[in-house]
Amino acid sequence: GSIVLANVEDPSRFGVIVAEPDGKVNSFVEKPTYFISNKINAGIYLLNVSVLDRIPERFCMIEKEIFPQMAKEQRLYSLPLENNFWFDIGRPGDYLIGQGAYLKYYNTKSSGDYVGNVLVDPSTVIEEGCKIGPNV
Repeated sequence: GSIVLANVEDPSRFGVIVAEPDGKVNSFVEKPTYFISNKINAGIYLLNVSVLDRIPERFCMIEKEIFPQMAKEQRLYSLPLENNFWFDIGRPGDYLIGQGAYLKYYNTKSSGDYVGNVLVDPSTVIEEGCKIGPNV
């Protein structure tokens, strides 16, 4: 299996991943107190269907139970997040910040019809005099 890794400025808030240059995952270190790596699990996985057989019939966090075992067996690889547009949205405030950043990142409109961070489908018709935004 493979997991996508994101680079973060402060890895102490996350579990970090130690990987070889070829992408092979060696280990996971939960919330390190000193710098080990700035690469974290971005939450995007490419897995063979056989990984489902590893998941027990109870509550299981694959990031903490399955992936470390796969790494020990040298059966887990990592891929870099190419454009590195990634946000931790595990808390409500972070989710809202992430939504605003997403809209800003993908906003390609510069017309006066838009106010703030706005994402509008190309098929949308905006009548004259209408304003769209912010954070729509």
